[in-house]
Amino acid sequence: PPRSTLFPYTTLFRSHNPWGAVSVAGSSDDGQVHVSVHKQVYAWRDSDADERARQLQPAFSTQGSNVMLEVPSVNGGQADLTIEMPHGAGISVSADHGDVHVSELRGAVTISARKGDVDLSGINGPVLAQVNNDDSDVSAKSVTGPFTLQGRAGDISLSNIDGAVMLQGDFFGTTHAEQINGPLRFETSRTKFGTARVDGEVSIESGDLQGNKLL
Repeated sequence: PPRSTLFPYTTLFRSHNPWGAVSVAGSSDDGQVHVSVHKQVYAWRDSDADERARQLQPAFSTQGSNVMLEVPSVNGGQADLTIEMPHGAGISVSADHGDVHVSELRGAVTISARKGDVDLSGINGPVLAQVNNDDSDVSAKSVTGPFTLQGRAGDISLSNIDGAVMLQGDFFGTTHAEQINGPLRFETSRTKFGTARVDGEVSIESGDLQGNKLL
């Protein structure tokens, strides 16, 4: 069953999960950080499964006013994290194998994802996403601050971004952007494209570009 832990408000919450999804929402209204962990373990014997579940216990530490949540790497073990934070906080998420979802935060959001999709919505601060998988899809909507994506990814979907957008790396799917109120810069090893604003939409796939209402 999931386990839930409470922490006092912090200016920044850092999380590293080697295997499992991370879902973050700025939905806490009591000044606490709520962490729920759902464990899955795979083993031939029940005793081995119990031991792996025991080892798969996240460790928490503090650095000043910041909190670090570290999930240990356990063979045959997976931990899915659900984190509820105060709306004004920021977060840094590192996920090696698993999707990352972040929504409704006013602070800065930093994501490092090796294998897994990234989904962002309702972010009022700056966003930096570093993705390193050709098949990982990235989606972001309703971001007030600047948005930066670096590395390798598949499909990219951006909408209602008020800040500057920088996409830099190698992208192997379709990049679709609409309602970008700041400058957009797209840079890969094959394609370089920039525009001051996107009032309509633009799509880039395999070097082909289609768009309307570009400034």
